[in-house]
Amino acid sequence: MNDKTFPRRGSQAPLSAFKHLAQRVENARKEQGSVDATNAHTLSRCSSDEARNLLPYEQAIKLKVLPLGIISLFEGKVLSVAAPTLRDAELVSALKFATGYEVKLVPTKLQVLMTAIHFAYRGSEKELGASLQKVAKAEPPSQRQASHIPDFRPAAGDIAQLLASLVDYALSRGASDIHLVPLRDGGHVRMRVQGELFRHEAAFCSLENHAKIISRLKVLAALDVTLRSAPQDGSFSIPIQDAQVFARLSVMPTVHGEKAVIRLMNANGPLQLDELGLDERSKEMLERHAQRSEGSIIFAGPTGSGKTTSMYALLQNLVAQNLSVVSIEDPVEIQIPGVAQTSVDEKRELGFSSCLRSILRQDPDVILLGEMRDEESAKIALQAALTGHLLLTTVHARD
Repeated sequence: MNDKTFPRRGSQAPLSAFKHLAQRVENARKEQGSVDATNAHTLSRCSSDEARNLLPYEQAIKLKVLPLGIISLFEGKVLSVAAPTLRDAELVSALKFATGYEVKLVPTKLQVLMTAIHFAYRGSEKELGASLQKVAKAEPPSQRQASHIPDFRPAAGDIAQLLASLVDYALSRGASDIHLVPLRDGGHVRMRVQGELFRHEAAFCSLENHAKIISRLKVLAALDVTLRSAPQDGSFSIPIQDAQVFARLSVMPTVHGEKAVIRLMNANGPLQLDELGLDERSKEMLERHAQRSEGSIIFAGPTGSGKTTSMYALLQNLVAQNLSVVSIEDPVEIQIPGVAQTSVDEKRELGFSSCLRSILRQDPDVILLGEMRDEESAKIALQAALTGHLLLTTVHARD
């Protein structure tokens, strides 16, 4: 790693931020000596919304004019219009008819004028906002809202209520994983708390009821209930008061039935760096390395040691700095606002290595790779870390 740091880009402001962008573009054009383009930007900002509302964009392009503003004179109101010529009686008549105002032409170079028309009409925040509102009004209900989502805690149904009670018990104990294991004598339950796996000595339920619990989980995660001979992965949400706990489900067949593992995420979202319990020296070192624009930060440890939790905590700090952050995970465990997250899907040929190649063409500042599992993805990731990208990833270790 070198000591090169990220250029910090300020806070996000969806539409108003484009004003600052326009100023930067203009400054860049001035430096390049593009006088016409600079003049076009200046002219476009002289055009008022009130004036442009009098003449549609298509008509302005056809007539080669840009309405600038409405001027109040003793004899009445006059519309000032930028045009390629000062004397054009037919143009003046057409504009009077179209706008209902007396017209004063302001001579402008044609190339500058046509560019300014585009900037003024198509570069308007009002135009962008209006288009956005139009789409929002016509937007149909989302697929998630339209589809039926089963109630996690139904008023009836013994198996559903048993599963809800089991999950609530696990959450109250701070469990990160629930294992539902079918053995010869029945269905067994194991819970991982603080990285250690605890088991219920006796069978939790019969194999028949275990199969019903698995079916209930499949319904919650929208999996194929009839498919029992192949692994399946899914997810669902668990309502806890005003929050939602994200649960990731993995089901796979065994000799006595299907085994399921439920990964439970933090109900309050990912932890912050200050909540990880790191000593000051470790926390300061982590934050210092995260300020660099390239290199890799690798979290290593056994299952349940907090690799992903620590990585997400650091990621939130980077997102707050307005950087382009992308992730490749298998699957996405916690959704973080401001991060473009991709789930690996080998069936669709969406593996770690292929995703990495695509992501490198998407101008990222920070890349989160859920886990380095094979040589190819490790090579691509570390090459990216040496060429202007900050890489966050995990490696499984024994301790």
